Amino acid sequence: MVDDVELIALARERILQTFQIESLKDLQREALEMLVGSRDVFVIQPQGLGKSLIFQSTPLLFNIVRPKCSNSIVLIISLLVSFMLDQVRFLKSVRISTEIIGDEKNCEQARKRVERR
Repeated sequence: MVDDVELIALARERILQTFQIESLKDLQREALEMLVGSRDVFVIQPQGLGKSLIFQSTPLLFNIVRPKCSNSIVLIISLLVSFMLDQVRFLKSVRISTEIIGDEKNCEQARKRVERR
């Protein structure tokens, strides 16, 4: 059985490789450890301090921690449409399956986009 320390190390390496960065910031590392431990994470901090990497890496963490649940969905809520578009564009560039829901005129369109995954 793989313990949390091994999973954290594996997740850290996968994140660094996928996002082509050299290290994690303290808050990112702390959030990563909480996610690997199946704990909820709620992060509030100013722009530019690394929140994006926390939620961008969550699908990767789910694939490591819960490999049998490959159809997991990570839901991120943002009020800024331009921010969402930038994030989706980036995630797709690193081959993470991503959809944006927000520009649909009704719930049926949103449902169909998610089901396409």
